[in-house]
Amino acid sequence: RLSLGVQSLRDEVLRAERRAASAECARTALRVMTANARFFSGGVRISADLIAGLRGQTARMVREDIDELLSFGLRHVSLYGLCVPHPTETQEERIAALWAHGSAYLVRAGFNRYELSNFARTAADESAHNRAYWRMAPHAGVGPGAVGTRFVNLSLSKEGAWAIRSTVRKHLGQYLAEVCRGNVYEHEFLTEHMCVQEALLMGLRLEQGLDVVTFRARFGKGIEAYIGKTIARWQCHGRMQRTATSLRLSAQARV
Repeated sequence: RLSLGVQSLRDEVLRAERRAASAECARTALRVMTANARFFSGGVRISADLIAGLRGQTARMVREDIDELLSFGLRHVSLYGLCVPHPTETQEERIAALWAHGSAYLVRAGFNRYELSNFARTAADESAHNRAYWRMAPHAGVGPGAVGTRFVNLSLSKEGAWAIRSTVRKHLGQYLAEVCRGNVYEHEFLTEHMCVQEALLMGLRLEQGLDVVTFRARFGKGIEAYIGKTIARWQCHGRMQRTATSLRLSAQARV
């Protein structure tokens, strides 16, 4: 799977955000990727990312960017809201409106939103790696900047660590200098609280919600033991749905 961070196909928008790439760079990359995907054994799935809420961006621009991406035959698109440090209320509302507009447009184009910001034509087109990450399944990170997480045997862990997160050095020069010696990982020990927090944050992003059966098996306690009052309060306001196997945000809460 190859994923291209397009952000926008409008040069004026990219310049306003001081992005180094150009729209034509993204188009060229998409042409090369789609033209050569068939030469890889088993084929290559191609995905692209867009950002909603960039300066100077309009709803029409978001729609046109989506249309152009789909003209390349993409079956997976990610649409993220712009992250702004200390945004004003007006900025938040504008970003949310453009993101919601683009999300609805992708759904009308025949895509399924299987995660808050990720859309796929079918379940087979979903990102297997990201799905594992959102479900907190053990995974390895390989290459500069990649991140992997594995759970540890609690009886052997130190300092109450439940998991180890390993991040590969991001700097390419440092990575190349150290990779032959195997000294490219930085390790972080995650506590129970950190793991529970991540399980909630990631699981509730999924359309299917958090798997509460897997959660109990992993942590030894049900989800209510951690956020029972919050679940009850959100259910009263119609923002959360609880079944025997899942906990998920309602459509109202996801928007």
